[in-house]
Amino acid sequence: MHYVVLNLAGSSLFLIAVGVLYGATGTLNMADMAIRVAELPAERNGLVSAGALMLLVVFGLKAAILPLYFWLPKAYASAPAPVAALFAIMTKVGIYAILRVYSLIFGDSAGGLEALEQPWVWWLSLATLAAAGVR
Repeated sequence: MHYVVLNLAGSSLFLIAVGVLYGATGTLNMADMAIRVAELPAERNGLVSAGALMLLVVFGLKAAILPLYFWLPKAYASAPAPVAALFAIMTKVGIYAILRVYSLIFGDSAGGLEALEQPWVWWLSLATLAAAGVR
């Protein structure tokens, strides 16, 4: 039940983030969005940055990165084995989504929005590993 509620909240935030990015860039195609992010006027950088950080929260929730990992222990403990295996796959999808979106759209050619996630992902990933090692 925890996972379902958090997944619905995350999906709602995902739709808001995608809407913000679409409104700022005019496209949902990731390759086209990467080109348009590089060419954005400076006054839209804040809007795109907010949308990108909302995506980081959504994908961090899926990947169970540290402040957003609170659903995972309860879900694994109460889930049957096939569902727990599905959870294990879904956390990897969250990590893949972070890598894919931030390397393609906010990669080397993104101008002022280049490597937007770097200050967050590195430290949160290390903290997640440390917390998982202690548990």
